[in-house]
Order: sequence, then structure tokens, then C-alpha cells
Amino acid sequence: MKYSVITVGGATEDIIFYTAEGLSLNNPKDLLRQHLLAFEAGAKVKIDRSWPSFGGGAANAAVNFAGLGLKCATFVCLGKDDRGAKVRANFKKRGVDVKFLSY
Repeated sequence: MKYSVITVGGATEDIIFYTAEGLSLNNPKDLLRQHLLAFEAGAKVKIDRSWPSFGGGAANAAVNFAGLGLKCATFVCLGKDDRGAKVRANFKKRGVDVKFLSY
């Protein structure tokens, strides 16, 4: 089977959350870290709401290429757990061939 694109790399389940407890810090002396988002180390952070999403470089690229109508597959390693199953199901739902997945 021919593919227009095969991606190689990472696939994750991300957790996105909203909170008002972070601080925005300016750090002009460090060119690579000029603006930082900070939380107290070890503190409990109140989260207003959260939801899961999918991410990872190879996963995002594969899903977007498939969304453009290209024949696409991805070569990523997933865990043999509920999260790995969710990521795999998302690939299938989005039209990405899953035959190269490893566990």
C-alpha cells in the first residue's frame, strides 16, 4: 500500500487545564527563557476545568495530513494501556493507518 506521508515520532494524550494560580515572570537575561509561566514547586494547584486531548509531533502531523486527504500512516510506540488504546482509536477515527504502531 502506498502512502503520501508516514510520520515517525511521538504520540501522547495531553491534559489541558485552566487555572488562575500561575504567575507570569519576565526573565530578560536568558534568551531561551525570556517569559516563564510558574507554579510553586510541590504546591497543590486549583484547576477550574480540564479535558484530555491528543498530541505529539508525529501524531499531530499524521492527523493533519490525513485531514487534508492524504494517505497517511504513523510509526509510533504506544503503551499497552487505556491511554495507548485511546490514542490508537483517535488515529483510526481521523483516518490514519495504524498498521505500523508498536507497543
